[in-house]
Amino acid sequence: MKKTAAFSILSFLPAFAFAQNFNGNFITTVINFLGTIVHFAFPFLTAVAVIVFVVELILFIKATPEKKAAAQKGVLMSVLALFLILSIFGIITILQNITGTGGINQVQQQQIPGVQGF
Repeated sequence: MKKTAAFSILSFLPAFAFAQNFNGNFITTVINFLGTIVHFAFPFLTAVAVIVFVVELILFIKATPEKKAAAQKGVLMSVLALFLILSIFGIITILQNITGTGGINQVQQQQIPGVQGF
């Protein structure tokens, strides 16, 4: 944990070192990069969650009465995972519509608050 925190802090040091000439391009790049990761990870995670749900459902149908409880728990967890993934995507979409940032790679430097002229 300490190594991750130290790496996170050290990775932003170049931006702070050139703070007097910093124009926000680094922040825009980071935001767009994270947006790209989320944009490509969402369909993959959704597909994995659906596959896990189908597998757990098959295991539940084929389960013996002794193993029904464990299989039922697996089905419930997969449904909760699907709900969580889809609700997070919905919240992100609503926030993008409210803030006007649109979809992938549409955050511009003018949308990032900062002091002009520095």
